[in-house]
Amino acid sequence: MSRIIVFVFFCVQVSYLSAECNRKVESLFDADDLPAEICLPEGYVINNVFFTDSNKDGLDDIWITWHKEKFEIGDTTFVSVYFQSKDSSYSLNKTFSNIFPVWFGDYDYRKIDVNSLPEKWKSIFRKYSYKYEVSPLDLRYYSIEEDLINLAVLYDAGSFLRIIYKYDVKKNNWLYLNSCIHISLTEEETPVDLSKTVGPTIDDFDYLHIFE
Repeated sequence: MSRIIVFVFFCVQVSYLSAECNRKVESLFDADDLPAEICLPEGYVINNVFFTDSNKDGLDDIWITWHKEKFEIGDTTFVSVYFQSKDSSYSLNKTFSNIFPVWFGDYDYRKIDVNSLPEKWKSIFRKYSYKYEVSPLDLRYYSIEEDLINLAVLYDAGSFLRIIYKYDVKKNNWLYLNSCIHISLTEEETPVDLSKTVGPTIDDFDYLHIFE
């Protein structure tokens, strides 16, 4: 049965599992239910946990999103996936540091005053938001549907760019599958080939070069 998991940013409850391993969770998910293999660096917190079979072996894998407890300008939100083995143990398969954009004080770049940023981040912020004054470049959402990673990046005020990656067992990575421009009002989608820009793998996805 296919399941779609959509990331939700904010959460309401904090729980811990062990003083020996940082598994602080900011969500309704109970830290006691986390696999023993999941440990974060000190000062970080999990803000979402979800399960799906990403490598199509019949076993549910676990995905977590996590970040610093106190965001600083230049930080990001990380996404990690742990594959489940037949003995019910989990092992870290991959951590993504490029799915979410850089945090400049808010994930809604329209709220950012570039002049308030530290000098070294001003030029980077301008590269992120150069395309739009009203609708800046940012992540609209991402979702996991079994072996697919679906990214939706704001393209302009009325549309977003959808990019899909598919897990390849032999390469043990998510490969570029397709992309399109999605018109929000009409739901119309126009295919666009970004294989040379954000491919061949999800490791090549980069907000600063997505429209080159």
